[in-house]
Amino acid sequence: MAPTQSKGPMSGCCPSRRPQACERCWKRKQKCDRLIPTCTACVEAGAHCNPRQVPVVPSDDSSGLSHAALPGYIESLTQRIELLKAFSQRKRQRVASEDVGEHATPPLNPEGLDSSVQAAMGEIGFLSRSAMAEPREGASGFPRQLAMSEMLQAMLSLSGQSPSKSNGAATETSEWDLVAVAEPRQTLREDFAAPFLQRFLRNIGMYYQRFDRTALEAQYAAFFDDTSSGSLETSDASKAHRDFCVYLAIAIGMLLSPRPSRLEVLSQSLHSAASKLLPRILQTGNGANLIHCLMLLVVYSILSPNGGSAWHLLGLAMKRCVAFGMHKEQDAASTLPKGESSPRQHLFWTLYCLDRTICTVMDRPFAIQDEDINLPFPEQPADDTDAQAAFEFHLLLYAKLATSIRHNDERCPLFHYRNVCFWRDVPREVRPFLDSNETARNYIEQLSCRALTQILALYMVHDYASPISESHLLEIEQDIRGSCERMIEQMYRSLDRPPSVVAFTDGYDIFAAGVAIICMNSPTNTEHVLVDATVVNKCVAVLTALGERFPGIKVFRRVLLAVSDVGSGRQTEDLSVSTAHDPRAEFS
Repeated sequence: MAPTQSKGPMSGCCPSRRPQACERCWKRKQKCDRLIPTCTACVEAGAHCNPRQVPVVPSDDSSGLSHAALPGYIESLTQRIELLKAFSQRKRQRVASEDVGEHATPPLNPEGLDSSVQAAMGEIGFLSRSAMAEPREGASGFPRQLAMSEMLQAMLSLSGQSPSKSNGAATETSEWDLVAVAEPRQTLREDFAAPFLQRFLRNIGMYYQRFDRTALEAQYAAFFDDTSSGSLETSDASKAHRDFCVYLAIAIGMLLSPRPSRLEVLSQSLHSAASKLLPRILQTGNGANLIHCLMLLVVYSILSPNGGSAWHLLGLAMKRCVAFGMHKEQDAASTLPKGESSPRQHLFWTLYCLDRTICTVMDRPFAIQDEDINLPFPEQPADDTDAQAAFEFHLLLYAKLATSIRHNDERCPLFHYRNVCFWRDVPREVRPFLDSNETARNYIEQLSCRALTQILALYMVHDYASPISESHLLEIEQDIRGSCERMIEQMYRSLDRPPSVVAFTDGYDIFAAGVAIICMNSPTNTEHVLVDATVVNKCVAVLTALGERFPGIKVFRRVLLAVSDVGSGRQTEDLSVSTAHDPRAEFS
């Protein structure tokens, strides 16, 4: 019997499969066998099988990887090749020395090779878990249409007024046109911008660990030197990165001012001018500079309703971190200069803290799991006199604590409560910094309250592996209630004086604290009912004030009042209206 001839790509026969999934399977995100004229899924469903109307650019590569995953994958393969070459060379030297009877060269530890291979497989697994189930054969040209600059432009155009929104219509996008804003460099004066730069440097440690303040001050000086000399050309990539950092540092410093609303227009113009420089920064291919710029954009979006979507920017930054291999330790065969290894690690752990902060308050999955990280945890600062570094390391410990509460197999609330108490007892080297910085002191209290409200979910289950005494349960309940009341009171009092920092995460924290107070309410205790009603009213007042800046926060007021009615045993028409109006519809 003659062998069947295979149909090559240049065969004259008509193709039996489409180059990509049909329209129905693609929209349903399901597997499609791409048969012509009708795929199996459409036949079984009795539906019309229509091809997708998306142009596909032919490509010679058949890797099956998306364009965004290729840099990190190629880098990992290059490192594996160099490592295997070194291992082979050492093995040949050992065999040669044994032949001549000399002392053998110690071979490379095979465990290091295995762990390195496991790290590479872990990276591939991390990328594959976020990939589409749709076949990629013949469609490798499609991901290339999603350029990095286009994704950034789309994320920055989303309105940050409702932080939980995942999309936005044309009428809901930011009211600021990036193209229509004039060049702020022509009117920005050094003496005017200096106080905002200092405020930025004083408070950036809450969001950005190990920030290089000396480098920013040098960029700031060079920026205004060029401005005074009339040199406004930013075609140079290094100058583009410098100007981007200066623009956003001043813009964030304005948002950290006592009256940020008065400076909103100027702050947004600086943010827009920085956004225009991103394409030039992307062309350099410098991963560290790109991640640094993305993190500054994330910080700005946390503080401003006109900074785009913090959630999307954070996810993009973490994806790029994985692509650049910043989440794993550099092995001996790495070609990365020694001086760049430490800054890359600081960048990743800063992004890790931002990820835990935003995902915890918004109750969303983390962008990266701890099992996907192959990077040593930073060591505690050796210099006890550096209170700023000690404070930032303390915040990094909180990020680990938040991860443990959510993903640890131990579900006993007492276990996590003891960890929170240990973290809340700040080290002595951090106390001088907190004594001189009221904003940082309030931030530590806010983080403590956030962690305790997470523990409350475990506390309310009452299904523990080991029994907890009533005294311990009462201790946890009193601490949660006291912490929530203190945070609510502090934010309520700040309404009468200029607040130092206003972020959309404050609205989520206030809402969670109010719900926690209501959940621990006892309807039979009249004193508690009156106190809780007062606390809920203060929460509503704070949410109203925050809603003026972030309108999406306003929906929390109605939900909180509805939950309060349920907790007190009342159910009115307002409750039916509130429950009929699903808050998630506001953020869809």
